[in-house]
Amino acid sequence: TADTIDLQIEVDPQWLDLVDRSGQPAARLDLAQSAFTDVSYNVVDRTSGTIRVSASRLRSAPVSGSVRLGTLYVRAKAPVASTAILLKTTGPGRTDVFFHGESLQAIATGSVLTTNTLHRAYLPAAHN
Repeated sequence: TADTIDLQIEVDPQWLDLVDRSGQPAARLDLAQSAFTDVSYNVVDRTSGTIRVSASRLRSAPVSGSVRLGTLYVRAKAPVASTAILLKTTGPGRTDVFFHGESLQAIATGSVLTTNTLHRAYLPAAHN
C-alpha cells in the first residue's frame, strides 16, 4: 500500500514536446485524481523535457495494486524511430513511492516510445 508518489519523468525535448489532451503545450501532467487526491506539485518544463509530480492520498485509505497516476501526452517534433521516456531513479527529485513517509523502495522500469501509424506508447512504471 502507498499514500504518496513522487514522480519525475524525462523526455528528450529535441524529439518530443509535452502536450495536453488537446495537443496544446502542457503546463502539468493530466492526473487521475481518484488515485492520489492531494497534489503538492505538478510541473511540466517543456524546455528541459521534465515532468515533476508529488501526489498523496492522505484523507482516505492508501492505494494498493496497480493504480493509474495520470496520462502523459507527447507530440513528435520530427521523424524519429524511437526515443526514451525515462523515470528519474537517482538523486534529488527521483521517482519513489511512500507509505507514512517511508520509502517503499520502488523499482522503476522504463521503456521506449515507438511511433507507428497507431501511435502506441508503452510508458515507464514504478512498483515496489
